[in-house]
Amino acid sequence: MTKTPVCRIDGVVATEANQAVIFRRGPTKWCQMLVWDLNTDVVTPGQWLTGRVYTKRCDVSPDGRYLVLAATNYSNRHRKRNQAPTPDEWMTVGWTAISRPPYFTALALWFTGGAWNGGGIWLGNREVGVNDFRHCWHEAVKPAKELKVRQLDLPPSEDEPIFTLRLERHGWQTMRKEVTVETNPDWRKKAQMLWSAVKRPSTFDEIESWLRNIEEAMPKPKTNVTGILEKRVPSGLLRREHSYNSEQWSLIDDSGVERRSWKPRGGHPHWIDVDRRGRIVFGEMGCLWAWSDFPDGEPTLIADLNANTFESVPPPDWATRW
Repeated sequence: MTKTPVCRIDGVVATEANQAVIFRRGPTKWCQMLVWDLNTDVVTPGQWLTGRVYTKRCDVSPDGRYLVLAATNYSNRHRKRNQAPTPDEWMTVGWTAISRPPYFTALALWFTGGAWNGGGIWLGNREVGVNDFRHCWHEAVKPAKELKVRQLDLPPSEDEPIFTLRLERHGWQTMRKEVTVETNPDWRKKAQMLWSAVKRPSTFDEIESWLRNIEEAMPKPKTNVTGILEKRVPSGLLRREHSYNSEQWSLIDDSGVERRSWKPRGGHPHWIDVDRRGRIVFGEMGCLWAWSDFPDGEPTLIADLNANTFESVPPPDWATRW
């Protein structure tokens, strides 16, 4: 029997407005943004993006008005379609943008040239810290003058340490943390092996694949954060235990009993938080859930997103303006 594919869900709850920005991924190269009104439980679907959204490097402003995101699209079609002037056309494959949820249409845009770094954290409703890497950063669409943009000056990396920093700003407390930096001193050897495997490249796709692998092999220091974060909720707490290549999320009641736990596969997100009504909200099996009387009762199904399919959604006028 063929298993029905289950979409992957991630989200960010605004710290002031009672709403969440939801990311629905599936198939792999498609991501849909939605907004969940946590007062009414109305879920509003928005735009789809062709490419990869790095949801752990995304953040929503406290009032829920703006989103900062990190994304990539390595396809030839995307690169050729994007006519924005850049120092190097390959810079367009990765970008950081600010938009109005639930739309991806960029109000501010910076090309980052790949999956490294990118994204940011909101420091206020009109102040954002961007996760840049200064030698591969190009401003393509300037932000509004009233928006203050700061550099986070984080070390070169992927989801960490920015994801842990975002959780801390959203009310999670670090119970234990260890930060390590790894490097790749054998990148030249790997590059030679990759080139030998290509032999005589006959297509542009083979060269593109080789260049992408070389980029990943380059000796960039990578920051890893391991440890435990917790967030108090009514009658219990949320816990995230994470290491370099694994993580576990748990929902624990006041007596210390683990009521639910999730151990997502590598690269797959998990999301759980608490809204301003004191409900535990989370994504599971492609669905959105809310648990009002934890630890009593059972979670309530809010929306099943598995059946959502791609459609071209033009942004309304308000989503194209600051």
